[in-house]
Amino acid sequence: MGKKRNSNKKKQSGKKQQLRRRHNAPGRRVPPSVIGRLQQQWPFHEVLVNENWRDFGELTQLVVSRRTEEAGDIVAGVLLVDLGCLGVKDGFLSFLDPGEYDQLVGKVQESQPMVICRPDLAAKIVLAGLEYANNLGFTPHPDAVDAFPLLVGADASACDEEIPLGDGKGKPLYISGPHDNVKRILRILENTVGPEGYDFIVEEPDWEALSDEVIEGLDEPE
Repeated sequence: MGKKRNSNKKKQSGKKQQLRRRHNAPGRRVPPSVIGRLQQQWPFHEVLVNENWRDFGELTQLVVSRRTEEAGDIVAGVLLVDLGCLGVKDGFLSFLDPGEYDQLVGKVQESQPMVICRPDLAAKIVLAGLEYANNLGFTPHPDAVDAFPLLVGADASACDEEIPLGDGKGKPLYISGPHDNVKRILRILENTVGPEGYDFIVEEPDWEALSDEVIEGLDEPE
C-alpha cells in the first residue's frame, strides 16, 4: 500500500493522541532518594492499562504505582505508549498521598476504561514499544523516562502475552496527534523503512500543513 493514508477517516476515531497533559495531575516532584529505593522499599500498589490496548491503532495508557507500607505515600506514573509507531510518547511521575492518587486515577478513568494489569505485562508493553520505535528511529519522550524506574523489578520475560505492534500486517502505522511534528515523523519513516514501508493517518489540519515535498506521491485527502 505504501506511502499513503491508511483510512478514509481524517483522524483516529474517538481517540485523542495526547496524555491530557498530565491530567492536571496532583502530587509533587519525586525525591531522587525515593527513586533509588523503589524496588526495595516501595512494593507495587496498582498497575492499570486501558481496556482496549490490544486494538491496533489504539494508544496504550498505563498507570503504575508503588506505595510504602509505613506511611502510605504513593509514587505513581502515567505512560502513553504508541505500539503502532512512536513508542513511549509521553509520561510523568508524581509523589502522592492516597487521596491525590485516587484523584489521578479518576481523571484517567474519565478518558477511557482502565483494568488491572500485571507489572510484568506493563513492563513488556513498555519494552516492546521502546524497541519497535527505536528500530524506526524514534526515542522516548524525556518526561516519560522519569517514570521508567517504577517498573524496576517487573519481569517482561515472565509475561507470555503477545504485544500487538505496527498495523498488525507487518508495517508501522503512524496516527498523528495534536502535538506531533508530522513532517519530521514522516521523514524519519521515509529514511528508515522507505515510502512503501509504512502507513499513516493524519488529522485534517496536519494534512493541510504538509509541504508539497512531503506529500508528493501521497493520496489526496477526500
